[in-house]
Amino acid sequence: MGHCKSNHQSKFSRLVKGPLLLVAHVPKSVFKTKVVDDPDAPGGKRVIILSPRITLLETVSEAMNFTYDYVTPADRAWGVEQPDGSWTGMIGMSMREEVDISLGLFDITPARANVVDFTFPVDIMYNRMIVGRGKPEVNPWSFLLPFGPRVWGALLTASMSVLPGHGGYGSVWCWVCGC
Repeated sequence: MGHCKSNHQSKFSRLVKGPLLLVAHVPKSVFKTKVVDDPDAPGGKRVIILSPRITLLETVSEAMNFTYDYVTPADRAWGVEQPDGSWTGMIGMSMREEVDISLGLFDITPARANVVDFTFPVDIMYNRMIVGRGKPEVNPWSFLLPFGPRVWGALLTASMSVLPGHGGYGSVWCWVCGC
């Protein structure tokens, strides 16, 4: 057990001094915020963003003994690969090691996974598209819709040529009319 304990201590010893980590974040207007008094903040007030991801970051920072400051990418984007192979947004900042953590709802794509490391997903969202049902209408000719007029014409012509008789249109008329 002593061996495991020393591995655990050395694994997290870099956080003993409580480092300041830079966190890339794109604030969205949908987040709720609240203003609290803070004598250390500029103007004596601090804006707190209320979001599950922010709460998770606060919990981890307390548990791991680090503080953090937010950095917003100039383009306010999550990150898109450019034709030259560089990246924009928070992905680019993480790739260039301008920040320690990027906080957002990232889609994990193979291209992104090649340039940054992702944690296990901490938030899973399911998106749905909803449309009105409309009024049900029964079209008695709807069976014709799968094929266009030319296809139906070709099918009709082919059907008439294989009907009993001598073949061709004349025999069809004889068959239909009984001549």
